[in-house]
Amino acid sequence: MEQQQVGEGRKNGVKMMVKLEMAIILHHMVLNFQWEPFEQDHPIAFPFVEFPEGLPIKVHKLSATTVDWNP
Repeated sequence: MEQQQVGEGRKNGVKMMVKLEMAIILHHMVLNFQWEPFEQDHPIAFPFVEFPEGLPIKVHKLSATTVDWNP
């Protein structure tokens, strides 16, 4: 029989690993790329932000010299 931590299900380890991987990917995307929308859109903000036509973006890789580490 497998040991489990109190209150955690069997698949919690997989979920936590996926959460960590997504955080790492997002971290690198924010630090190394500039994002901008293809065109202006008017999101609907009630009850949560929703983009009726999706949110296509342009992604540009930043070079190491363009990153401003001292805001």
